[in-house]
Amino acid sequence: MVKPALTLALPGGVAMSFQRIPSAGDPEPYRMGERGLGVGYRGSSDPVTWVQLTRPFYLGTFPVTQAQFEAWTAAEKIEHENDFKEHPDHPAENMDWWQANAFCAWLTRVVKEEIPTGWMACLPTEAEWEYACRAGTETEYYTGDGEVALGEAGWYDGNSEESTHPVGAKA
Repeated sequence: MVKPALTLALPGGVAMSFQRIPSAGDPEPYRMGERGLGVGYRGSSDPVTWVQLTRPFYLGTFPVTQAQFEAWTAAEKIEHENDFKEHPDHPAENMDWWQANAFCAWLTRVVKEEIPTGWMACLPTEAEWEYACRAGTETEYYTGDGEVALGEAGWYDGNSEESTHPVGAKA
């Protein structure tokens, strides 16, 4: 496992780790979009686009867990319930874009002394997300091409048995 570049302490003794992602495509842009090989590929769903990300950024090492999200909901007295309850190390569920953004704003406020100057928590752009997930590869998934590679990278409807799983359990 990759050592986190930054670990933050949330209320309740919950930790959250982040990786520093270097800028992308300097001086050359990187390829963003599908090549037509994806599971459930829909033809022209994601045409290839060339993108440059000019600044490095931090991205959560794993999806936000139930315990991390609960640190926010408990502190702010917000009602929230996961479908797969009582699994603190599983991904948080059932939040919308507004709640995810509010979580990021709260995170920035509560850990402001621990984060690098000029940094704030926010949702990644589509370009940042894909760049980080590709991890410098040109394959369909950073683990390779095809459904076997997808299963090595993470959980999806074909291997999850209709349940969430602990974050960090896949490549």
